[in-house]
Amino acid sequence: MFGKKSTDYIPPAALPGRNDPCHCGSGKKYKKCCEEKDAAAKHTVLEKQWNEAEKVAAKRAEEEKAASPEQNNAPTKPTHQPHVSDHRRNTMTVPKFNMPRKTGGG
Repeated sequence: MFGKKSTDYIPPAALPGRNDPCHCGSGKKYKKCCEEKDAAAKHTVLEKQWNEAEKVAAKRAEEEKAASPEQNNAPTKPTHQPHVSDHRRNTMTVPKFNMPRKTGGG
């Protein structure tokens, strides 16, 4: 998944900075020429990896569900009780002061 080397991935060090000349040789700045195309290509690669990871996670969830069918019928109970407190009694408030804005030069 993420540990595998992909031929589509370009490491960030290989790309020029935004204000450097573009790597395609057009003579334009990178931000005006190929930055959007490179960002779209990187987004496509990351989206593909994300979809593959979702498929693997769904497959693992199905395998776990199939391995223990008796647990799926039992009602789930929370593992802990939520802490409920009356925050009005237990907290201190800082007094608010209305300070006028500075006027004049300075």
